Amino acid sequence: GPLLELASQPGETGRSAFNGLVQLQGKEVEPELLHKATEAGQLHRAILVRCLAERNCAEAVPKLLELATDQDGEVRLAAYRALQALAPPQVAESLLKLLLRADASCLDAAADALATVCQRHPNPKQAIEGAMSSVSSAGLEVRRALLSALGRMGIAEALEAVVAATKDSDASLGETAIRTLANWPDASAVPELLRLSTEAPTQQLQIVALRGAVQLVSQSQLPTDGKVTALRQLLQHAQRLE
Repeated sequence: GPLLELASQPGETGRSAFNGLVQLQGKEVEPELLHKATEAGQLHRAILVRCLAERNCAEAVPKLLELATDQDGEVRLAAYRALQALAPPQVAESLLKLLLRADASCLDAAADALATVCQRHPNPKQAIEGAMSSVSSAGLEVRRALLSALGRMGIAEALEAVVAATKDSDASLGETAIRTLANWPDASAVPELLRLSTEAPTQQLQIVALRGAVQLVSQSQLPTDGKVTALRQLLQHAQRLE
């Protein structure tokens, strides 16, 4: 309707109309928005998907999974972001399948959605089994995106998969894995980063690994004395590198 037309306008007019769509009341509103999300033109579809996410419309998830393969890139991107916000853990396998065939423009958004949904799972290890097995078999760009998703998960099994990828025959994938470890959510990656600070294939990546270890120790929940001891060891390690 007119509100949807206005929501496609730039500036304050568009923002106000979009907020109006989000705040619409009535039991028929969300079914109608869902219907229009399929039937509308490209620009309006993307707006409607964002609107459904803002409304926390869990009933939209099946339709969003369909729209993640829409012919329009903006719609696909909006669908992945909405799935990240709304999807329950039961759809983790469906998200993985989507990620495995996602185009480059949506890979990061697909990886973010998969990681977030897996984190909602009562058994994260079970949720990421498919992602871990795909790291060694998918296309290169997809494998990079999967490493990013595993890095956000931060559980032991994900750590093992990313560590294995540091030894991959493709140098660029190995670099992605090292940088993923350097940004790990907790200090469990520190021993591997220390190993990589001497074994990584280039001096630049050795420095990345060492800096990552320092950052993870600094941000860890270790008691102050433990942090000081660990950081002193890392400093000595850095001096040996020089």
